[in-house]
Amino acid sequence: MSSFKDKKKEKAIAELHNFMFEKSNSANVEPVFTDGEGKEHYLDDKSAVVINDILEQAFIPFLAKAVIEEGYEKRETCNYIETVMGNSDEDKAWVCDKCGEAWTLMEGGTPKSHNMHFCPQCGAKITECIPKEKLN
Repeated sequence: MSSFKDKKKEKAIAELHNFMFEKSNSANVEPVFTDGEGKEHYLDDKSAVVINDILEQAFIPFLAKAVIEEGYEKRETCNYIETVMGNSDEDKAWVCDKCGEAWTLMEGGTPKSHNMHFCPQCGAKITECIPKEKLN
């Protein structure tokens, strides 16, 4: 007899598997790969079907199960808030409101404009970057 915890884990694995499968199928990826010398190789239809079958039947369920068994939880979120760190308005940093870690961006902009989608310190997903002007 399965315990409630086992059933909950099985349900989580199935949900993650379905999510990963949907995302892999919704990607509009060309059947092409580039080798180490920069030459592009195109897959024929039969090869593309085989790769999709492998993903559907083997890799995605395996990965979903591994993630759940390693303690997968939904990723927490955070905001990055622009903060003056020194005596001048030029000494700015972006601070994670979850872990408090500050990051200075040498070229300006926001963390998201530099393709930071997750806090490098705590791993929370960055939902919003709030400039200091918005806080006043």
